[in-house]
Amino acid sequence: MIIIRTYGLDPYIVGRIARQETDEIIRVLELENEEVIFIAPAEYIFHRGVEQTSWQAVIYVECDTRLTKKIEEDLADILLSATEQVAINTHIQFVYFEHGHSFGSINAEYPRFITSYHIHEDDEYNEENEDYEEEQESEDDHRGYDEVFMGDVFAGHDLEKSKDDKQNNCDKHD
Repeated sequence: MIIIRTYGLDPYIVGRIARQETDEIIRVLELENEEVIFIAPAEYIFHRGVEQTSWQAVIYVECDTRLTKKIEEDLADILLSATEQVAINTHIQFVYFEHGHSFGSINAEYPRFITSYHIHEDDEYNEENEDYEEEQESEDDHRGYDEVFMGDVFAGHDLEKSKDDKQNNCDKHD
């Protein structure tokens, strides 16, 4: 099994990369279909306190020690090519585990992985909510979200009461 854990990339981008590259990884590495898993935690990368997400991608490839150095280079090439349009810099680290040191439970009553075949749109639900979504979109069009509000954001609020409350809080601490 190969687990490809990504950091610094948007999970949706990783999903797209997984969809586009898994077949190539399986073909090049001569693996079974169920042996490649991508993991995309929604985490950030920092260097010296400055966020580097999408500027830096760090990918850990966890795999069985039975894989050879040639396979490592081929997989790195696939992943580097797949991320060149979504990250400025990419670092790939291979982490190996010995064969036989992993365990799992697979329920034979269900498919091992969900595919797009298993996911379907509920047409009845969509029809019921279509009118609501259209109504919301038309309301949003008239709220001026793309304009900067230049009015008084505190209009209608009792600022004098607020000042009194602050003074009372200060008096309690003196």
